[in-house]
Amino acid sequence: MTTALKIIKAGFRKATINSGYKPLSAQETADALEILNDTIIEWNSLGVLVGIDPVTSLDTDLFEPRYATKALKYAVGGEICIEFGKPIGPGFGAVASAAYNTMLTVSQPSQDVEYPDTLPVGSGNDQGWDDYNYSFFPKNTQNNF
Repeated sequence: MTTALKIIKAGFRKATINSGYKPLSAQETADALEILNDTIIEWNSLGVLVGIDPVTSLDTDLFEPRYATKALKYAVGGEICIEFGKPIGPGFGAVASAAYNTMLTVSQPSQDVEYPDTLPVGSGNDQGWDDYNYSFFPKNTQNNF
């Protein structure tokens, strides 16, 4: 799993503020940890990243789903850019947006859809074979239409 410090360091790298060769100051890591926790709380309240608790230590494992790691890195990096007064480039914004949208897509549970049982014959609903006669779409148990 990913620790809070790994997310924070990656956020600074993505924001091109720190290449990773020099250590982050205590103030930079404290600010970034606050940003990370704010992001986790916000996404929890939106129902996007449910079950992840804010962290108090940099070495704490987040136990976030794999699909959320990239989005968290770019969210922290974007907030760091704003805090440091560094403009966010179009490439950064596009990747951050794509990572967030991917996280939204993957995190949504799939839903079974009840199809109407009133489809006309020939649309795959009534096979009419002698061996077995079944509907391609099962009988509708709820009124969706």
